[in-house]
Amino acid sequence: MNYIQYEIKDGQLMTPKPIAIHDIKNLEVKILPAKKDTFDTILNSIATMASSSLANGDEHVFVVINITLNSKETITLPIHKEYVVRNNLDYHDAVKQARKLIETLKRGKTMTKEFENIVIDPKEKKFKIIDGTTGEYSLDDIDTISILNEQASFKGKGEPFLHQVLGGITFSSGAMEPQLYVGLKIKMKDGNKLALYVSKKPVNFNSDIYHHDVKEAQNIKSLLNKAA
Repeated sequence: MNYIQYEIKDGQLMTPKPIAIHDIKNLEVKILPAKKDTFDTILNSIATMASSSLANGDEHVFVVINITLNSKETITLPIHKEYVVRNNLDYHDAVKQARKLIETLKRGKTMTKEFENIVIDPKEKKFKIIDGTTGEYSLDDIDTISILNEQASFKGKGEPFLHQVLGGITFSSGAMEPQLYVGLKIKMKDGNKLALYVSKKPVNFNSDIYHHDVKEAQNIKSLLNKAA
């Protein structure tokens, strides 16, 4: 059986359009009737197809996983590339593979999330900052989280994100096009302010690297809020 292999990386299920595991609300095994364009339809995630109600016999079907996101969007995830006959050995094996992936994804919602700059452990209710205000902290102590741009020349100097870059302009001087670090300012309930830097090196506002770092910062912020 030609099964499709999926990778879980940085808290995401790596499909043509990566799916953040923490955004998954529900997972369900579905059986779809095998039609000429069924597989292409599944890959394009055009629509959720209803389960077949035909008699068993030699019915050709696809085993898939329906993923419902918190946004109520539904994504159909194929398990294999070629149809199987309902109730034969390949069919039951495909269902088993689907259920195995579902269990992996469910575990992923509570597993430790590791990035290059932070480790988030929902089970132990703690997180560890690797780049920024290094140390281990309690998720329960988080008050607010903001995604900000810090002027590169002020990184690690004084209060985190005191010198921000807004829309390509520094907050303090009005100078154009300063380089910056994308990061998270984490305010704790005791008033302490932590810095977590997502950018690995200074980036220019609105560049491709900048947008990549902002997206990762949004992912980390969402994970922290979900785990707190």
